Amino acid sequence: MALGVLVVTTTICALILYAEGVNVAVLRDRLDAVGMANRLNHRPHELSGGEQQRVAIAIALANGPGLLLADEPTGEPDSRTGREILSLFRQIVALERTALVVATHAPVIYDFATAVYKLDDGQLTHSSQPGEAPDV
Repeated sequence: MALGVLVVTTTICALILYAEGVNVAVLRDRLDAVGMANRLNHRPHELSGGEQQRVAIAIALANGPGLLLADEPTGEPDSRTGREILSLFRQIVALERTALVVATHAPVIYDFATAVYKLDDGQLTHSSQPGEAPDV
């Protein structure tokens, strides 16, 4: 029994079971939405950094939040994976009817955002239209 518990607690499936109040079927659906359903029985150390991020996004979406906050979501992965994550966020906003706020220094966000706001010394100082970088 202890060995079975050890194996289960080190898989993505364990993350599903430990997420409070999360329906396993819903989270499996979210894992599928982020392209990770096929890795359900893998241990976290068997996943790339981008895959681990996708699992974290699926868990964050499991309870159907109205607002998703992402702090530097493109900071860790390589540029290709960062763009894939931002593209995934765009899909999530459209399909899940979830608002998304991203805090980042990465200029690539201008290609994905519907609005960009600059926070300067605690003040909201500028906004821009989609695809347009704000003045710096």
